[in-house]
Amino acid sequence: MIGAVYNMFLRPQERGPLWTVADVLVALVATAPLLYGAVRLSRSAEER
Repeated sequence: MIGAVYNMFLRPQERGPLWTVADVLVALVATAPLLYGAVRLSRSAEER
């Protein structure tokens, strides 16, 4: 949801190098819950 809102409303058509950095940061923030869940699942599987 974060990435879609950012892409539709905040990102300009002509991007500069700072906008590329912003794109990467938004992607990392958007995928953080998925990565956290994957780490928790892998640790849970190792304990069994």
